[in-house]
Amino acid sequence: MQTSPDGSTRRAPGSALSIAERLRSASERPAPAETVGALIVIAVELDACDSVGVVGAVGAPSGRAVAPALATDDLAADADRAQCERADGPSLAAMRSGRPVIAVDLDADPAWADACAPAPVGALLAVPLDPGNPLGALTLYSRAPRDFSDEDRALAETLAAHVCVALRHGDAIDTLRRAVDSRTVIGQAQGILMERHRITAADAFAALVRCSQNRNVKLAVLAQELTATGTVDGLATALGRLSPGATPGA
Repeated sequence: MQTSPDGSTRRAPGSALSIAERLRSASERPAPAETVGALIVIAVELDACDSVGVVGAVGAPSGRAVAPALATDDLAADADRAQCERADGPSLAAMRSGRPVIAVDLDADPAWADACAPAPVGALLAVPLDPGNPLGALTLYSRAPRDFSDEDRALAETLAAHVCVALRHGDAIDTLRRAVDSRTVIGQAQGILMERHRITAADAFAALVRCSQNRNVKLAVLAQELTATGTVDGLATALGRLSPGATPGA
């Protein structure tokens, strides 16, 4: 363990071997969203930050906007979303300039603090995914002021490079966002069924899958229908088959 300048206790940075193993494991994931998700959590696991977010450019080059792509938790998600809505902030600055942006104490940097508000960010380190191309940025967030070390910066840049490889196709950010949005709405639909019928997450997911197959409708579309209307044709039957104790009427 080691003590950071803000007085908090941190683990010493992981060895090159452990980081390499984590990177290799992340790169073996079958889908870009899973790869990026496994990559960004490495920084949190190694105590380089509290939260990590990725933003990326979407749309044609002539009319590109920047949108949140993936985050480890609500802190990064909220900070990324705030910046993208304002079209300004440290993450976007790193993406556009091709250079890292570091703020060790946002209380002393009101411009960046306002850009990330209302997320409770104390410090951040934003690095471009590709210094030569405004593809996106990866940002390490800390809830408290933090003097990011050379090791933290090296880790952030390494992760950004691997995220860039995972998103090397031009439409990858859009694909990633759709995958994340799909998982979110499916999770919301699961939660509705779990609360309504007192069933497990596995049973709720299985019922959604069976219903989507029976109706030949994509799972995310079915989940969106349930979250929007509270009911889905054929779901009661699927619930009855998978969970005999479930109450019909979905």
